[in-house]
Amino acid sequence: MIRIIAVGKNNPALKEYETDFIQRIKRFSRFELVELKEDKSRTSAQIIEKEAIKILDRIKDGQKVYALDVLGGSMDSFKFSDELKMHDDIVFVIGGAYGLGDKVKKRADKLISFSPMTFNHQLARIMLLEQVYRGFSIIKGRNYHK
Repeated sequence: MIRIIAVGKNNPALKEYETDFIQRIKRFSRFELVELKEDKSRTSAQIIEKEAIKILDRIKDGQKVYALDVLGGSMDSFKFSDELKMHDDIVFVIGGAYGLGDKVKKRADKLISFSPMTFNHQLARIMLLEQVYRGFSIIKGRNYHK
């Protein structure tokens, strides 16, 4: 089972990409996308804290958790596919506009980053979906990953 917990809805311009990759991923694994409503508190600290509570409420004991964070480690697509292969129940977490709270980062088994650059959470979601699909394509020996 692959679950992505993402704060906020995706940009309508990216929705077609999202739908396409989700359908592709479902050929290989059970999949769930959990969209959490963005918090509208007054300060970024309050927003991060309230979003962290919502995220942690959606993670179960025993799930392998990868949190996307600019300070996380990087890996190539082959290493990423190895991670998919090693675990049956994986949760990927994408924070909102202000990132992830410390409690979420501490709960994560691994922090991962796609780049030292910062991407908005909507684009990060598409990039993650593409890498999950690519990872399964590598595992299954499909031509997608050349």
